[in-house]
Amino acid sequence: MWLLKAELENTVEALKGEIWSLNSQLKASVLDREQLQDRVVSLDSSLMEEKKRADALDCELSEQTELTEKATRQAAEAENESNRRLAECLEMETRREQVEKAYAQLSEYYSQLQGAYNVIYAQMKQLESEKEYKNKHQHLSTSSSDEDNTLNVIDIIISELKLDGSKEDLYGKIVMIQNAVRAKLTEARIQFRFI
Repeated sequence: MWLLKAELENTVEALKGEIWSLNSQLKASVLDREQLQDRVVSLDSSLMEEKKRADALDCELSEQTELTEKATRQAAEAENESNRRLAECLEMETRREQVEKAYAQLSEYYSQLQGAYNVIYAQMKQLESEKEYKNKHQHLSTSSSDEDNTLNVIDIIISELKLDGSKEDLYGKIVMIQNAVRAKLTEARIQFRFI
């Protein structure tokens, strides 16, 4: 009996030791589990923060992409507008050169006609003076011939200017020529001003 009791006590002690060991292991496991849970919670919080940051970065990237696309469109529109204005400037420069050339030609033509007008007007005055003088003294056929030559020159100029001077006298024809040339010169100046 004593031996059996001793064996039972030894067995109980051994079981107590195992229970204590298992209890210690269980406590350690529970502690590890709690630490793991805390770590999981921490990782989950970190994951949520990273997700929020990723969403914010994605939103910012989308905004930057939209701004970049908008800036690209605006740059393309500005380039197109610049090209259009450049084409308009080139066209207007070409027109300006053409008008300047036409204006220079018309000015030269006007100067020539003005010179011819002055000559014709002087001849007309001379013929009138000679006619008055000859009417007082004698009538010569040469005066009529000179006047006819002057009229022929004036009629040629009127024809070139496409005017109708059939109802005008010599002085009226000269004034008509002068007015026509001045009108053409004024028209050229107006066109040049709007270039």
